[in-house]
Amino acid sequence: MVLAGDDTSILQNQLASKPQSNLRFVARQELATEFGPATGWGGVWAEDAVTAGQPSDPLLVAGYSQGCLHLTHRSPSDVSFSIELDRSGDGSWQEWRTVAVPANGYVPLIFDAATPAEWLRVKADRNCTATAFLHLSSPRTLTTQQAATFASLAPRDAGVAWTGGLLRPAGFSRALQFLARRFDDAGRPVDTAYYEIDEQLEFRRVDAQDKIADLERAAEPATDYEVDAASVVVTDAVGRRWRLPRSADTFSTIGVRGVREVVSERYLAHIHGTFYEIPRLETKTVPDFRAMKPVASHRARIADFATWRGLLVLAGTRRDAIPDGHYFAAGAAGAGLWFGAIDDLYKLGAPVGEGGPWKETAIKPGEASDPFLMTNFGRKSVALSHDRSQGVRFTIQVDFLAANVWHDYAVVEVPAGETVLHRFPDGFAAHWVRLKADAAVTATAWFTYE
Repeated sequence: MVLAGDDTSILQNQLASKPQSNLRFVARQELATEFGPATGWGGVWAEDAVTAGQPSDPLLVAGYSQGCLHLTHRSPSDVSFSIELDRSGDGSWQEWRTVAVPANGYVPLIFDAATPAEWLRVKADRNCTATAFLHLSSPRTLTTQQAATFASLAPRDAGVAWTGGLLRPAGFSRALQFLARRFDDAGRPVDTAYYEIDEQLEFRRVDAQDKIADLERAAEPATDYEVDAASVVVTDAVGRRWRLPRSADTFSTIGVRGVREVVSERYLAHIHGTFYEIPRLETKTVPDFRAMKPVASHRARIADFATWRGLLVLAGTRRDAIPDGHYFAAGAAGAGLWFGAIDDLYKLGAPVGEGGPWKETAIKPGEASDPFLMTNFGRKSVALSHDRSQGVRFTIQVDFLAANVWHDYAVVEVPAGETVLHRFPDGFAAHWVRLKADAAVTATAWFTYE
């Protein structure tokens, strides 16, 4: 199969210089093995007027190992939803389960590979305005061979000499510009060298101070996010705050690229050890953090990343790395880069992290926390604690539409002086989560995603 990739554009993108695209040749079976796990979102209704007994359109559920169906409605009376499955794809529908949702209520329903089906549809037993929306996923299994794809990257938790630096497709040629910054095994800077890399992946060292100055001016990483005691904080173009998990180990943000457009109208974000995909906000040329999703987490010293000639390029390699089809270097100088496909990022490892919206944070009763990202992570739990001499009730709310529409998922009672751990059911998924407390209190809500 031949895939045509529309990679980096130059629209409002000073990090590109020239548009980048190419063809990719893959065997058909690689679509299932080399392109990451199957994940998806979709619904049959989203705040739609529903007629009693009228089945929804069918929604494809085949090819996913687990799903979370979110059911909600706006009606002053209870509504029963009948979930029907077409198990063989021949149009034969069977009722699988009936779920009663309280007046103006919300109920999540989880199903897995033990409930195989091609299609799913929903009926309601009375006229109402309803939402039936699914998060579908297939937890990945990383093989030893896939993990070896990134053997040349320098690990954060080991004392090895490494090379970072800046990357940019050149504007004056079709070469890749690379300002290599070398560090010793204690993390101390050693020296810098400027290279231009051609289509044969050959490095040519160039002594051109004007090019170096221009590259540093355009490509030196900006501060795209903050990290506080609780988690990572990103602020979008209209001032909204979003919180993301942080890496469990020490992570330096100095000289590390945060957000960069790597595919036209989509951004890749490298934030505290996790890569995220972020679409472009419809009305602005900026990332739409509300619709972001994690791709992979890692423990490598990745300093910069870019797409060039259809390849993903990573800076942050071991100086003792051995050429392996992904690692190419400037001879024995220890200045090298990783080259591969953007979909190879899935082989770094499943998204993981920890943190939350509060860590010993003073909050007001009924005040909602910042949204904390939940989508595309695996096993999930939250530990709740507070400093009040009496018990506190915490309400966990979820936004499964990524549309700032929140539903009460659970109320957790936390006695004075205790920490209560709430584990979300395997397969539960929503896009964002936030919390409220019923009293003025200093509280911690610490999520762990495994």
